[in-house]
Amino acid sequence: RGGYDRILVPAPWTRTIDQLCAEQVRGACYAHEIVGVEPGRNLEYLDLVRDDGIRTHAEFGWELAGAWQTALGNDDEVVLLWAVPDWQSWADYERSWHRDGLLERWRRESAQLVRSRDRIVLLDSPLSPLGTGRQPAVADRTDWED
Repeated sequence: RGGYDRILVPAPWTRTIDQLCAEQVRGACYAHEIVGVEPGRNLEYLDLVRDDGIRTHAEFGWELAGAWQTALGNDDEVVLLWAVPDWQSWADYERSWHRDGLLERWRRESAQLVRSRDRIVLLDSPLSPLGTGRQPAVADRTDWED
């Protein structure tokens, strides 16, 4: 209902789901960001995330769970998924985002590339690999009931 499907291409340095599970990357919640950048500058933005964004977000306990560029477009969109350890970390991040603080330099550096940013909160579904620590198995299936 009302979303846009995207084909995502992982940044060469982003971890696979198997690596994330093995490293026990978990979140109480997840920040899902869709970042619109200047056309043709998506890879430059991903480099900025790798070189500075990961460290900056780690100040709040956030851990990058995935970084992708969208395919079949104008090379102007990036999708990021951050594992957030607890709700207080989310609140501290949002508070800092809207005030001068730890995120000021990150906002200033990324502003040269960013045209738009949408951030929403996600929670694990019952069989989410980041929640269970493994990929779902056939045995996990249950019969559908209305």
